Amino acid sequence: MSYTIQDKNLIASLAYLKEIGKFPKNKAKPNFESVREAEEAAKEDVVSVINEGLHGLQQDISDIQKKGVDLRLEGIRLLQVPLKTKVWLATVSREDLEKIFEILSEVEKKIIPLKERILKE
Repeated sequence: MSYTIQDKNLIASLAYLKEIGKFPKNKAKPNFESVREAEEAAKEDVVSVINEGLHGLQQDISDIQKKGVDLRLEGIRLLQVPLKTKVWLATVSREDLEKIFEILSEVEKKIIPLKERILKE
C-alpha cells in the first residue's frame, strides 16, 4: 500500500517549489509505509533543494572573494537560511519557504554580475 502527503501546508510548499522550477526530481516513486514517512521524505527533498542552492551561492561568494571583492554582507545574509530552514521544518508553510528562496534569489542577483565580470578577466 502506498501513502501520500496529506499536510496541506506541505502540499502548498511543494506547489511553490514547482512554480519556481525547483521541484525535487525523484528517481522513482517509492511506496511509503505511512503518511508520516511520505511527508518526511518530501521535507528531506525540500531541505536538499535549499541546501544545494545555499552551498552553490556560498561557493560562488568564496570564489569571488578570492578575487578581492568584498561580499561579507551577502555571506551574512546567507547565514539566515539555515535558521529559516529550521523554522520551515517546524511550520512547513509556503510563506516561510518563500522567505528562504527570496533570500537566495536576492543574494544570487547581487553576485551573478560580479561572477560574470570576474570570469571575463
